[in-house]
Amino acid sequence: MQWINSMKELFENYFSGFAEWHASSLDLIDHIVRRMDETNGMIRVSQLCNTYNITPRSLERHFIEEIGIPAKELLQIFRINKAIRILAEKPNANLAGLSYLSGYFDQSHFIKDIKK
Repeated sequence: MQWINSMKELFENYFSGFAEWHASSLDLIDHIVRRMDETNGMIRVSQLCNTYNITPRSLERHFIEEIGIPAKELLQIFRINKAIRILAEKPNANLAGLSYLSGYFDQSHFIKDIKK
């Protein structure tokens, strides 16, 4: 299961570098990304919009400008990272249970996002 540890390391290295670059960006986006991280991506874009009093279109525009990807895609990355961390701890984890713990309602959607 070396590939799991490699994926985990790649993710952590990317976001540690990303966090340093992101420190100078908009304060609102910082708060939203922090909230995404705290929830392991298990929060809806609509909930973020309501919490931070921003329209979905404005949120999307800010994310594309500041981060380069849509908010929904970043939420998927956080959920997949959670799955990778679980797999690193429990290499024989059941995929159906793992998908549920990672915020997915069905295993096929989870697998599709992992492949993506």
